[in-house]
Amino acid sequence: MSEKNSRHLLDRLAEIHDPRNDKGKRHPLNSILGLVIIGL
Repeated sequence: MSEKNSRHLLDRLAEIHDPRNDKGKRHPLNSILGLVIIGL
């Protein structure tokens, strides 16, 4: 795999649109998804 195609998982998750409202956000969506993936 070339270096151009290999990116950190959190960088990939950061590209996902966060549909939540700003009012209740405490943590970035990419961090939450990363923890869920690790937990699985």
